[in-house]
Amino acid sequence: MKQSQTPVRVSAGQQVTFTDAVSQPPQPVEGFRQSWLDGVVLAENMRLDTLMREYARYRNGYFSLDDKAAALRISSVFPLQDDARFFSALTRTLPIIAERRFS
Repeated sequence: MKQSQTPVRVSAGQQVTFTDAVSQPPQPVEGFRQSWLDGVVLAENMRLDTLMREYARYRNGYFSLDDKAAALRISSVFPLQDDARFFSALTRTLPIIAERRFS
């Protein structure tokens, strides 16, 4: 692995994207990346598949999406600890049907 010759200082509230060859300059952290601290996921014109990946990080279970639904975009604040409210908000806002399956 290559090592950078110049250290990059990343302060609280910043994020850096990097590879083994290059790092981008520090940027402010995206709002949705910190919203979990308040027990919510913040979506701002976010693709549904991205929202579901973020939500799945805090929940047990498996979530799958139809390809057409995955590309839908949504903006809202969603609770992390209340599945019923989360999926109710999605189905009221987007042209989707949420199905729950038990094994």
